[in-house]
Amino acid sequence: MSDQEVYRLCPCGSGKKMKFCCLPVLNELARVDEYEEREQFEKAVAYLEGVLKKGISDRSSRTGLRLALIGNLMRLPPDTQDTTSFNQRISELVQEMQKDSPEHPSVAALDALIELRERGWPACQKKFNRFLQKTEQSISPWGANALFALGDQLSNDNHPLAGLQYTLRGLEFAPPEDRRVALQVVTGITRDSSVLYPLRVEYPLRVVPDLGPLQAQFDAAIKLVRQGVYSDAAKAFLPIARERRNDPAIWWNIGLCHAWAAEEPLAVKALTASAANDPDPESAAETLVLSRLMDPPPAEVGCEMMQRRAQCASLGRLMEKLADNPRVVLVDAPHDHDHDSPAMHEPHDPSRVTYTLLAEAAPAAGEDRLVKMLGTLVVYNRPAEQGGPAGMLMTNSRVDDTALRSFLSEAAGGELSFADESMVGEVIFPEQAVLVENSYRLTKSAADSIRLRRDCVVRQLDLWRDTPQTLLQGKTPRQAAGVAELAVPLRAAVILAQATLLQVVHRLDVEALRKELQLPPTPRIAPTLGELSALNPLALRRLDYPSLSDDTLLRASLIAETSALPQMIDCLTEIRGRTSIDAEGRLQQTAGHMLAELLHAQRLHEEARELVQTILSEARQRRAPMQQQVMWELRLLTQCRLLEDQEQARQIALRIWHNYIPKLPELKVDLVNALRNLIEEGPWHGSDGPIELPGGGVPGQLWTPESEGTAPPAGKLWLPGSE
Repeated sequence: MSDQEVYRLCPCGSGKKMKFCCLPVLNELARVDEYEEREQFEKAVAYLEGVLKKGISDRSSRTGLRLALIGNLMRLPPDTQDTTSFNQRISELVQEMQKDSPEHPSVAALDALIELRERGWPACQKKFNRFLQKTEQSISPWGANALFALGDQLSNDNHPLAGLQYTLRGLEFAPPEDRRVALQVVTGITRDSSVLYPLRVEYPLRVVPDLGPLQAQFDAAIKLVRQGVYSDAAKAFLPIARERRNDPAIWWNIGLCHAWAAEEPLAVKALTASAANDPDPESAAETLVLSRLMDPPPAEVGCEMMQRRAQCASLGRLMEKLADNPRVVLVDAPHDHDHDSPAMHEPHDPSRVTYTLLAEAAPAAGEDRLVKMLGTLVVYNRPAEQGGPAGMLMTNSRVDDTALRSFLSEAAGGELSFADESMVGEVIFPEQAVLVENSYRLTKSAADSIRLRRDCVVRQLDLWRDTPQTLLQGKTPRQAAGVAELAVPLRAAVILAQATLLQVVHRLDVEALRKELQLPPTPRIAPTLGELSALNPLALRRLDYPSLSDDTLLRASLIAETSALPQMIDCLTEIRGRTSIDAEGRLQQTAGHMLAELLHAQRLHEEARELVQTILSEARQRRAPMQQQVMWELRLLTQCRLLEDQEQARQIALRIWHNYIPKLPELKVDLVNALRNLIEEGPWHGSDGPIELPGGGVPGQLWTPESEGTAPPAGKLWLPGSE
């Protein structure tokens, strides 16, 4: 090992240089690395146990070997070790390391991790605080693992902001070689669509100016935050709050620290105080949103998501019984068998069936009537040795569960029975429940589904307008409109409605709703890059994107993209139109790709088609590779199909068939298959190549969109974008 390598940080996570830590056992650790690369973890465990039994005089080296031993013990297959013996051995190793290296950060991290597994949160909080204060900014694989485990546990226990914050802290401890995987963990949290977006973004603390003699106290609290000791940081801010009771920034900081420590009741009180003292009604509303989402309603007020286990005597007979019931709609029945061999299975033998349960008879084909959905029944066709067919009834407390089960039992003719007790999941506010409440109407095409979803949003918003909210002191949004003292809560209610609809992939016209509720248009702000970093991410809804500098716009788009905020569409639209950002246009092209995907995902198909047409035209003008152009042609074809524009869809399909397939033999199979899937009739269904030319062309020559009735000269191949 070179002198330069000797002075690198030791990989055991001690924070010391290699020369002063694990250098004496470098050869032993190198051999363990070889075992690990070959995934021979049992050999690595046996080797390390043998080395430790021989006796190692250096304490730091013993700790390094024990850390490696624990790492390999945890990689052993679960069926090769007894759980009790495994836990006991891990505890013994940690105790031995605590005697040898009581100040070693990785030892403290392992101790906290064991406490988390055995006792959970908040029992393990003190040990995590001890580890975090001891470790500071050291690279520590065990520290990263412990914090990731804590973040995962808190997220699963419905502490989303705390889970995200500890996961981000773990990212700081991750070694460079593990950073990519660590970033994927963070992205999994920030883009988890099952969580409303205000609960999966990273919030900054606020700077408080002119503190005078209180500055030292403020700095001490900030230091605790940087260490990750959030509960203690909240307490450190309190003396400042006593002196400056009407300062919204101090209460915001206290609320945020309590939220990061998974102390939501205390966070709600502090954030409510911050909103009450904030002179800016829009900023106050954003704070109120966060406070509201961390204060779930009690069961008697809220809407409970409920699941009840079901047992089925015979899935085939159940399907026969329910087949003609007008209130039970079969949604999905996938098979485990090869779909290319219909003879392999019968229609009554699926692996799973899913039914939608309606409040009344389903509308007939062509009927515009919407019917309320009461719940979903899923039944799995398990073999007899696993207990036979079983399933789950999913509904909510707004539905009469007893009446629904009675109806299903009668309709199933004794083939279905239910457990006595239901499992209660998330509890949401009634105004959220009406926004996620679906309706049913028979659809025969993607365009029918798009119209159905839009009609559902209209119905859901009508229900929302007339649903009383505790946020509005028991009034409905209609009743709260124009009431001065409810102006801030009403703003918050609109933000919450937007977040809830976004969760079920609906886009809300916020400005139209604000106007209807007698709220002024959303005021626009244009912060500098430095000001943006200190801004509440919910304030991105107020940005005046055309007025932002290039750097600020790019930073705003990164914030929005990281947590899939609804403002991402506005960011990308502005980036696409700015030539100053990238003279070569590559960044604008990337923004176009992302925007097209986003519009499609949010089912804004009219907007998506218009954008794709523009991008395709731009690609032709700059003579982009044909592979790129044909991909945009396929995207345009998809949007036309969704919008049932059959004429334009067929024109695009013919263009792909005649213009692109002959020139792109490497994509021929994929393109032909795509056309067969998207367009029901055409030459692609009966042949492997162009056989018929529109406009009177002759074989061997290619038609162009511009030529209409004429074909190009013999031997001349038209390329999109060519003269």
